[in-house]
Amino acid sequence: EMRKLAASVSRRLDMLRAPFLVIHAWQDDVAPASNAFKIVKRACNTNVQLQLLTDRRHVVTMGRGCGDVVSRVAAFVSNTSLNPSPPAKPSATLR
Repeated sequence: EMRKLAASVSRRLDMLRAPFLVIHAWQDDVAPASNAFKIVKRACNTNVQLQLLTDRRHVVTMGRGCGDVVSRVAAFVSNTSLNPSPPAKPSATLR
């Protein structure tokens, strides 16, 4: 069921219009970082940002550094509300 859901969402990413933040662990041993790049590429009609975490593994919202993830999400929401227009191209950050 999870694979079906993921495939369904993936097929519709080009329809996305809401601002979109992708946070992914660079060294994820469950889902490769290349998946995050594919998501960003397919979500081409919106303000999409990719932030890769160099010091994290698969579950980025738990354990060491989870506060950093919360801060990144809060900053994205804050910046989006101040500047809702989409950027010309998707942006990526490696930290």
